[in-house]
Amino acid sequence: MSKRRRGSHRELSSQFSIRLFADQLASYEEKLGGSGVSITEYIRERLDGQDQVNEVLESVLERLSDIDQKLEQLSTKDKGGNDAVSVEMLLLLRSLLRNNSGKDTIKMVQADIKNMGLQPFDIDHGERR
Repeated sequence: MSKRRRGSHRELSSQFSIRLFADQLASYEEKLGGSGVSITEYIRERLDGQDQVNEVLESVLERLSDIDQKLEQLSTKDKGGNDAVSVEMLLLLRSLLRNNSGKDTIKMVQADIKNMGLQPFDIDHGERR
């Protein structure tokens, strides 16, 4: 029989046991101190958090792969103006590392490119604006 997790709409599955290394258990107990959170709950929350981190990392890796493909297309297509594209790609990569916010970031970076007196590259269409 499953039961609801405290403060969650999700139901817990049947129990299973894991064995921790003694130093892991001691570390978790020390971190929890007198917080009232059980080691089971703490480990469950860490696993949930790790799943979310993995999803973000997968998204970032997909976007980096897209950028890599666009750069590869540019290197074979446009030998004359790669400086502006290179600068823009570096700025986009920098913004990806800061956060994963999407179109607003691209617009901001392209505005920065224009402010530098360079012509932005439209990454979605593979052409200069």
